[in-house]
Amino acid sequence: MIFPSQYCAATGQGRRDEQEDRMLCLANLGTFAVADGIGGHPDGDIAAQMTVDVVRGVVLHHQASPEDPRLSPAEMVAQAAIEANRAVFEYGDSVASGPRTPGSTLTALRFPGFAGDSETDPEAVAVVQVGDSRLYRLRRGDPGKPYDAEQMTADHAGPYGLTMRMGKAPPYFAGVISLVTCQPGDILLLSTDGLWCHLQTPDDISREVSYCVRTRGFSEVAQWLVDCCERSGGRDNTTVILVEVGQRGEIVADGDSP
Repeated sequence: MIFPSQYCAATGQGRRDEQEDRMLCLANLGTFAVADGIGGHPDGDIAAQMTVDVVRGVVLHHQASPEDPRLSPAEMVAQAAIEANRAVFEYGDSVASGPRTPGSTLTALRFPGFAGDSETDPEAVAVVQVGDSRLYRLRRGDPGKPYDAEQMTADHAGPYGLTMRMGKAPPYFAGVISLVTCQPGDILLLSTDGLWCHLQTPDDISREVSYCVRTRGFSEVAQWLVDCCERSGGRDNTTVILVEVGQRGEIVADGDSP
């Protein structure tokens, strides 16, 4: 069964006046997420914080409540997204009106085999996607070779902005749930759009991750990617989490930021 063997995370404000990105790293519960408050809408930072807080709450509840029905990883991230969307919508409904209510993106993943889970695919992570934050899977054929990156989520974006976001009226909300098959040695990269504004293709991401792993080590990669965006102009907030996939065994310490 796959397992998160180590992770690193970093965030940068760029040239924005405010930091509206948030992240969640519950490594000891196999759950990671990024959320990006929607620019041009009020209280994007609050919407993003509410999103990751509710995801954390759902995961902790199921971990601590063995009497509740057990959920698969896919069911858990789906429930977390539904509850987080409702919380953001209800908050937005109380402070604003019209189309520009508070909102956020959400990209979250859950590894199999953790407390509160039912039996599921032991070689896949469950992913929920809302908006235009992204998940990439990086894989290399042989140790020492460069990684190949593949985008595993599709952006909810159209010519006039996001087509799906946290904070939608619940009847119209639909997060996309998927299973991403992994193997030991893969890297899962979650990021807000500040990353791919500057590293625009999977090849760009592969190049920078491969270089940093080779020259500085895995623990430095997230900060390296944020610094790459800052050096390129830093047009937006940038938040990055990288999780290395291993077999079930030792796990790194848990952390949350910002």
